[in-house]
Amino acid sequence: MKLFIALLLLICSQSFANPLLKLRSGTLDITSISTQKPLWNGSKNAGDEGDWIIQYKNPISDEERLSLNSVAEVLGYLPDFAWVVHGKLHELEKLRQQNSNIYGMMALDPQIKVSDDLLPVSVFNQNDLLRVIVKVYKTQDTGWLVKEINRLDSNVKFLNSYDQYLYFLLPRKVLPSVASYSLVEHIEEDKSFVLHDIYETLAKPGDFSDLNGFENGTKLMNFDRAWGRGLSGAGQVVGIADTGLDTGDSQSIHLDFVGVVDMAYTFGIESTSWADFEGHGTRTAGILIGRGRISDGALRGGAYNAMLVAESLWSPKTKSINSWAPLTTVLDKAAERGAFIHSNSWGSPKDLGAYDLQASQLDQWNYNHPENLIIFSAGNSGVDLDKDGRIDAQSIESPATAKNVLSVGASENKVTKGGIQIPVKKQPDAAKFWPKDPIASSLISDNPNGLAYFSSRGPTADGRLKPDVVAPGTNILALCSHTQGANHFSGDYNSDFCWGSGTSAATPLVAAAATLAREYLTEVRGLAHPTAALVKALLLQTSVDLYPGQYGKGKTQELRTNRPNNDEGYGRVDAGNIASLSAETRLIDNANVAQGQQQEYPFTLQETRSLKANLVWTDYPGSVNAGSALVNDLDLSLVMPDGKIISPNDHLNNAEMIELKNLKPGDYKLIVRGYNIPQPKNKAQAYALVFTLSEND
Repeated sequence: MKLFIALLLLICSQSFANPLLKLRSGTLDITSISTQKPLWNGSKNAGDEGDWIIQYKNPISDEERLSLNSVAEVLGYLPDFAWVVHGKLHELEKLRQQNSNIYGMMALDPQIKVSDDLLPVSVFNQNDLLRVIVKVYKTQDTGWLVKEINRLDSNVKFLNSYDQYLYFLLPRKVLPSVASYSLVEHIEEDKSFVLHDIYETLAKPGDFSDLNGFENGTKLMNFDRAWGRGLSGAGQVVGIADTGLDTGDSQSIHLDFVGVVDMAYTFGIESTSWADFEGHGTRTAGILIGRGRISDGALRGGAYNAMLVAESLWSPKTKSINSWAPLTTVLDKAAERGAFIHSNSWGSPKDLGAYDLQASQLDQWNYNHPENLIIFSAGNSGVDLDKDGRIDAQSIESPATAKNVLSVGASENKVTKGGIQIPVKKQPDAAKFWPKDPIASSLISDNPNGLAYFSSRGPTADGRLKPDVVAPGTNILALCSHTQGANHFSGDYNSDFCWGSGTSAATPLVAAAATLAREYLTEVRGLAHPTAALVKALLLQTSVDLYPGQYGKGKTQELRTNRPNNDEGYGRVDAGNIASLSAETRLIDNANVAQGQQQEYPFTLQETRSLKANLVWTDYPGSVNAGSALVNDLDLSLVMPDGKIISPNDHLNNAEMIELKNLKPGDYKLIVRGYNIPQPKNKAQAYALVFTLSEND
């Protein structure tokens, strides 16, 4: 039987003999391209030596990796099974003749390195000045590269650099020349970011006597059950990068923030204060960590006993989120203070769904800091432009498109009094963005099984599932900034609280749940250093499926399939389910598997049961030039008593789930297999696995 299972798994893992090269600019068969001739004039490839793409038929073995490294400098990975290398063509050709697993080679086309929205260059736009990010393969020799680029045109201005990222102001006409340098991996325009709250002032004032507990979103996520079991964030530190925090003065700050701030940082351009002049940061911090003193506990954050690292990205110069420091520096500062959860309620609505340099940069940071979970709002770009009564696909904003980031969409809260209580069709721009029923006639917080009409949907441009999860994000009552001129969003409730909606509100609720999940793992399960992959897997494992959504079944059905899907992800996060986990739930953390190998987790059922299993791994950053962001590919499968194998067969995402009911008595085996691991750490890929066997519902 073991041999039979192994053969089946081997068959399932084999690639086709003619793999396709997946590039952001398109998919091609590498054998149809000339090896000798670059596709774009201006390439620095000169004769025999240059930059090449070499593609294998199947995942590369350790021996093949050593052989390739012996004849060329390996610069990066491209799917499927391809490498960008710098070397001499005749040596690579010799290697190909010696190895039948090599499928083909081609000269690297510099045009592949340039983001699509920057091309083509024409006589009409060639002098446009662009602020761009140039990512290099390695940090050595970047000083030489900066000098070379500066010589290309008198209008080129080098701005700054961080790690592998160089920032320039330059005319569009020099892009082909910049891309032709071997050291350059990718060029894209530097993006601006927006906050993910809805700004409408329609709410009416109230007092605490009219609250029923649902107003701040915590009741719907069963935080009260988690609190009752002793989980409230004690001993945990959380980071928030936003617009600041209330007055920015620990002596005059909101009563709900007194004693909360572990450290505060100011990163906004020309900013000298972490005061919240915009209002957004105070709101998100209150949802996550507010102590609840003002409301006598009625409105407290989900992780109200945790400590906060407050990081202001607000620039008084640009009146927006605009930091002098890269996000990696912001994350570093929070991590130095012991913040293993980091909440961010903003993103870029440009190039929706793209895996861009911001997303790749976050994946790199996560890969280097496997214990730190970064959480980002998916965005408020959900619209129904095709007028079919359903929100359109592919509107996730970067950097929520990153693989390792936990991306959060907004579901509906359960609030029928207070906030905005008018149909969607009566809201600004509804005729353009949400013109058809059932969306147009719906209220925004009357059905907790529905999603917010504005919440961004997946998939990403390369087909990955996003968002990962959802949380209440409509009519959320939260603290508002006391700083003069700060926004009060959907209107004041009283002098301390205001209403608002957005994935901005959903994100700190999820960050609070993640904080409680980490507290559960450290304090209840005794794991001193749980990985971000395990915290993420635990959140996916305990989330609630909202299928079929708020409009029933049929043509305008909101959720077409059970979770996971590109509307709700794995469902609505539930803090109560985290706290109520059975001790029998298996938690496997920081396990690892090498390419072609597998780890097995057998179990025996004495009676009919249900199984839910979630596999998550922190993946190596993908190339922005690639058409698929996934690099290291693991497979989760279940071997049934009769030898049948059930698997998601997912080769896009770095998370997989198996959820089955009515499993009959017998011997089973969960298997985690290394399908393709081109960028291993210590020859393997680490992962987390959570699985539960329970009675059938």
